[in-house]
Amino acid sequence: MDFWRFQNLISTVLGVLVLGLGIWAFVDCLRRPQNYFPYVERKSKSLWLILTGVGAAVAIVVVADPLNIFGIASIVISLIYLFDLRPKFDQIKGGTRY
Repeated sequence: MDFWRFQNLISTVLGVLVLGLGIWAFVDCLRRPQNYFPYVERKSKSLWLILTGVGAAVAIVVVADPLNIFGIASIVISLIYLFDLRPKFDQIKGGTRY
């Protein structure tokens, strides 16, 4: 396998991972109740649905080249949602915050 084919393979695998991350963030945001968002002192659910939805859509478009500026923005949005908001939502669901 030559270098360019290997590089394309790695780029495609990374693109699929970015796509999966974006879809995971969007679907998780869809499932959360709207009244959770004020508890974690974040903007509205509508804003996060737009952000994660656009991030997932961008991930679909840039699946072949995920490390351009739009792909990185998609990754950042998804990671902020998944590692900042999602754990706080899980605390609310568990009953530790009301």
